[in-house]
Amino acid sequence: MILYLNRARLRRTFAVLLMLVVGGAAVRAVSSPSVPATTMNNFVIIFRQGPRPLSPEDIARRQREIVEWARVHNAAGHKLEPRAMASEIRRAGLEQGAEGWPLTALVFLQARDLEQASEIARVHPANRFGASVEVRAWSNPAAQASAPNQRDAE
Repeated sequence: MILYLNRARLRRTFAVLLMLVVGGAAVRAVSSPSVPATTMNNFVIIFRQGPRPLSPEDIARRQREIVEWARVHNAAGHKLEPRAMASEIRRAGLEQGAEGWPLTALVFLQARDLEQASEIARVHPANRFGASVEVRAWSNPAAQASAPNQRDAE
């Protein structure tokens, strides 16, 4: 029970710090004149915290590394937008399925393609601190629904 509480506390601390640090950097990046004119696509980095316990020193080092990671990628125009996940879960559907490692954070970003987004995720400090890091493209369903159908245009 104590180990679970400590892991939950570590997840919350990581998620809150990630949101505070990267969120502030994202605001600066939006107004940056160095944002490339390249067409960018939407991606999300999904973080799941593994079972490896982190010492207070590990947490502090990870956080310093995340600050630098965010600074570099926001300056490059990737517009990082983090979201911290609460540790409490309620399932609305089937209970079946692998819980796996708990989802702790999401970082939305812009990149040219999946290869570039994957490289940004690959160098995230969480990889060295026992987290699972996954990258996916995402789209806005409302925008897709309002876009003209290709067949209608023909």
